[in-house]
Amino acid sequence: MKDKYGRPADPAEWDILGERAGARRFPRVPKREELAEDDLTAWDDFQIRFERVREEAHFQKYRHRMAGGFFGLMCNPKLASQLAANGRPAMAQQGMPNSFTAVDHELIDLVFAFDSGHWGLVANHAAYAVASGLSTSMIRALRDGREEELSPRDRRTVAFIRAARDGTITDQLWTEMVEQIGSERGLVAFLYLTLHLLMHQRMIQAFDEVQITPEELEDQLGMLERGEHPLPKVKHGGPPELLPTPAHPYLGGG
Repeated sequence: MKDKYGRPADPAEWDILGERAGARRFPRVPKREELAEDDLTAWDDFQIRFERVREEAHFQKYRHRMAGGFFGLMCNPKLASQLAANGRPAMAQQGMPNSFTAVDHELIDLVFAFDSGHWGLVANHAAYAVASGLSTSMIRALRDGREEELSPRDRRTVAFIRAARDGTITDQLWTEMVEQIGSERGLVAFLYLTLHLLMHQRMIQAFDEVQITPEELEDQLGMLERGEHPLPKVKHGGPPELLPTPAHPYLGGG
């Protein structure tokens, strides 16, 4: 049975790794029976995340453009499992009072992708950005270098992301971001997440991961603003009143 895009309708039949066959540097992922005994626990732990991606992203039109960020690390399961675990403490603080927001998080992925020219993270994170409250017009503005159209808060966040990446944070920017986020603890969590996601970005570049094309992204943005693209569930560690509101609602047309 096929879906409307002519692909297997059963998520279990989605060959995520097979879609990376054209990547020149994507490592060969071994079968479980090929691994040493001390790799098996890490392999099984990472498979939980892998299967969740397979299930949650299956119905997206551009699922085949969703770079895993570190799926190639499955050739060394302990590294894959550790990298996944490293992000959890920071993500647990997303949406908490005096901490970073879901929009702040999504700006990291979009800035890294658009600045580097490698759009491996965009097919997934454009939808997360909209679900977090960032409009498609703001995604386009960031893509096109029209950052004067962003809010002052988002412009400051973008400046901090780049400064963290480049090692150019100033005392003034640090002080402004502490005030903006509401606490040093929250800003340190955001800094940690920024540098953690930088590793993801560099990993997908090193592995020559799949990327969404400019034309495909524009199609995806159109579906998002028309409510035709499913919105993912945004991680939220704070109280219900701080839950992010999607910039464009999903109307069930996808």
